[in-house]
Amino acid sequence: MRVLLFLVVILVEVLLTVSRSRGADTAPPPVPAIRFPDIPVPAPPPPPVPDPSAVPALAADSLYVIDSDVDVMVEAFPAGLVTLTQEPGPLKVRGKFVGGSGKVETRTFKGKTVTTIDAVAGASGRVTIVVIPAGSKSPADWIRKVVDVGSGQAPRPPPGPGPVPNPGGKLFGVVVADRTNLDPKQAQALASASFRQYLVAGGHELDMIDTQTQDPNERSKLALFQPFIDRARFPAGSSALVLLDNSGATKGLVRSVVVLPATDADLVGAFKLVVGK
Repeated sequence: MRVLLFLVVILVEVLLTVSRSRGADTAPPPVPAIRFPDIPVPAPPPPPVPDPSAVPALAADSLYVIDSDVDVMVEAFPAGLVTLTQEPGPLKVRGKFVGGSGKVETRTFKGKTVTTIDAVAGASGRVTIVVIPAGSKSPADWIRKVVDVGSGQAPRPPPGPGPVPNPGGKLFGVVVADRTNLDPKQAQALASASFRQYLVAGGHELDMIDTQTQDPNERSKLALFQPFIDRARFPAGSSALVLLDNSGATKGLVRSVVVLPATDADLVGAFKLVVGK
């Protein structure tokens, strides 16, 4: 009986100690002897939200890396501003990275496909990176990113119609047309000996993209040129001739977009409007 009474006493002492401790924790803080106005401390401003429309800059000593868990094909337009290197991942890369700290660091990219994009030495301008995932069913599945290379101040195609002269330059011509429905006169002009001789003599080149192609590589090229053609507002169904610089620091710059001429003389004339001869 005495043992039971002793345990009850001990339990009461413990409960009183806990109660006194809790009371001390909730007691109001002591009033200071010298008091000042209470100034509310403003909440820190929220961190800035990244602008999704901002265009990143790719300096000559930096890398723009695309890390993908699926197979992708990557294109850059216009040509001549960047080089693309695609390797299987995982891949460890050391350098300065777009979106990084600005210092040399080592990063490990764990994706299935790693695409590294470097600025061409001395190049400057805005480039569009087109990423085409494997199995894409339409251009709507493609991803486009815009990057400023160097200072980003290279010449741009003019907003209005008309060619931009580049006297003495070498051009790369791209015919964008429905190959199966090409006007016979236009087809004859493209195949004419006089036009072909002019191309060879001037060091120019020519390619054709079929607007009806289902080939993924050709579709990616078409997607690069289509904005220039759309801006020209040609009549529906028109075939187009796009002329780009094919040499020098402005290689890949669009100089002219015209309806595809129907005579060899007019084809040569379209080139001469840009290069002057």
